[in-house]
Amino acid sequence: MDDVVERVLRTPPADLRIDRVLVLDWYDGPIEGYLRLADPVSCWKYKVIAVRRPEDDVDDRLYALSAAPDDTFDRLGEDPEPDDGELDRLERTLPGPALIVRSTHLADVTAVWQVNDR
Repeated sequence: MDDVVERVLRTPPADLRIDRVLVLDWYDGPIEGYLRLADPVSCWKYKVIAVRRPEDDVDDRLYALSAAPDDTFDRLGEDPEPDDGELDRLERTLPGPALIVRSTHLADVTAVWQVNDR
């Protein structure tokens, strides 16, 4: 998984395209779920860790990303509410967050940082 982290870090944020999103929690935008990047192709669990709510603009959010298996969306299926058992099994296999991304509603990424495990 470290290889995909490095590939994401080498990709300019404006070039990171999110091609699929599964939202498990929503409050004025996605809070938690899974996403797939189109390039570099990879799946991630995301969770909001910070929100800035300017008065005259959309929310600015920081999401923690944990690398998920490439077959995540196959495992979870097309159902908008995936099987809780499969979600629990998937959750238990995930490492901790590897990246932090800045985005509004996961439509685009404006910055990427690596999580440092000091």
